[in-house]
This record gives sequence, C-alpha cells and structure tokens, in this order.
Amino acid sequence: MAEYPEPIDPGEPIIPERGPIEICPGPNPTRRPLEPDPSRKPLTPEADPPEPIYDPQPQTATQSQRSKDQLVKKTALCVFKPVDEISQYNSFRSGIHPPDRTRPFGIVVSLEGYSCYVAMLRDEYPDRSEADCRAAAWRFILNHQIHHFLIDRAVSTLEMAFQVAGRPLGHNVWQQFHLAYRQHPNGCSPLEESLCCAYSRRNAGKGLGPLTDALVVKQPIAYRQQSSDGKKIIAGRTKLSHGQGVSLLLGNYLNPHSRQCAVGLHGLMLYKNHLNGTSGDLYIADGSEKKKIPVHLAK
Repeated sequence: MAEYPEPIDPGEPIIPERGPIEICPGPNPTRRPLEPDPSRKPLTPEADPPEPIYDPQPQTATQSQRSKDQLVKKTALCVFKPVDEISQYNSFRSGIHPPDRTRPFGIVVSLEGYSCYVAMLRDEYPDRSEADCRAAAWRFILNHQIHHFLIDRAVSTLEMAFQVAGRPLGHNVWQQFHLAYRQHPNGCSPLEESLCCAYSRRNAGKGLGPLTDALVVKQPIAYRQQSSDGKKIIAGRTKLSHGQGVSLLLGNYLNPHSRQCAVGLHGLMLYKNHLNGTSGDLYIADGSEKKKIPVHLAK
C-alpha cells in the first residue's frame, strides 16, 4: 500500500477576461458615465453615509416650519432620478492596460443624486431623523448596485465552469446580455432590476423598511416587480421566490430564448444567508488576490 495518496493537483485558476466595457446595468443613461471625484478616497460598503451636498434641515424642523424660500431652492436643485441614473456598477471585467480611470471597478454614486434621495425622504418623513434618511438612501443605492455585482460574479462563475468543461460560452456573456436589453422597450432587464430592488428591500436595515419602500415606488415600473418585503418576484400572476427569480435570470444569461429554468443557480450569488437572500459576499477573486468592491463618490 502506498505511503501517500495520489497527489492533489490544485489546478490553474481562470481569471475573467479583461477588456474595455462601455456599459453598465440599467437603461442607457441620459448622462455621461459617472467619474469618481479624485479628491475623495473610495469608501468600503460598510462605511457610514456621506454628508449630503445640500444643507441638511435640523432634525427638529418640520416641513411646515421650513421657509418657502428654502423649499423652492431645494426643489430647483433636486430632481429625483432612477437609481441607475444617479449611480452605476462598473464590472470587474472592465479595463485595459493601463486601466480606464474613468470606469474603475466598483460602485460609483453621485453625491448630488444621493443628496436628492435624502431630501425626498426628509420631506416625506419629517418625523424621521436625519441619520435615518441618510442611512436609508445610502443603503438603498449601494445594495441595488451590490446586487448587480453579485449577478456579474455569478455569471462569471458560469462562464468559467463552461470553459473548464471545454464548452466555452460566447464572448463576454454579461456585457452582451445588457447590450441586447438596451433594445427592449424598457431599456433594461425588468427581472434583473426588480431583483436588485428586492435585494435593497431585504437588506434595508432595522426600522428603515418604509423609507426604502418610498424610494422603490419612485423607480420606473420595470424596477418594481417585487413584493414589499423583497422576498418575492412578481411574474405575471405568479410570485417567484427570490431564489427562483435569480435562477431564472442566470438561466436567461445562458439562453434568453429558453423556456426552461435550472433550479439552484441562485447558489452562485454567494449570499451569506441563502434562505433570506441577504448579505452577499462583497469580494471578487483576481487570481490569488481577493478584492472587496469599492464605492467611489462622484459629483
């Protein structure tokens, strides 16, 4: 009998192919790509919400107590826009050598857009604290874009699995999926956008559910196909669990024309709590190195 078993070969890790990607999830924005402010250091997803660029109202002030001039000024400055207009997810696949500094990997959030979300919550919920309004707006935006990242990483895992099997998928499945949906009436995948808003609802944080709901209901209809607790996806007269919805979406990346659904693909999302679909893992492996998704601030 051999003293040692057959050696275990660790194998060569597959690194996702890099290339210039001039697209991010959501409808084709009416703005230029959000460029990070070079004067601000990137944040971690767990960081406290930043200061809004509008002068916050005192916590003790109610809407009736605020001056008309203040309200007119704030309204003129603040135009509520969809979440993918005021923030964006840049894929870890993006980049050339040297990397494109205008599209760094991670989440980019417009401070103006975030401030507008805070202002809207402040006006609609004058009894809530300034801290609650900031936390709800910030977490909603971040969680929406984090879920786009979790989907991108899951699709990459599918691509690498097919490559290991010697049956590689077409070039850059993730980008081609979003390019194809730009031609649809909604300009985006309603399933993916609704899943991202559902993730924001499930991860809203204690006591912030009503504030998160207020932000969701102001999004385009393609973003709102989920239950108020974010646990169900509305598909016509049927309600899918969040796991079924994610499995359906990942199957659509493989074949958008198939009427079949591979059960269990949602496990590729790496939620820390798979039953609840919360607290997704925030790291991406780049060879032997693991990177946490950064959050960049734009003007």
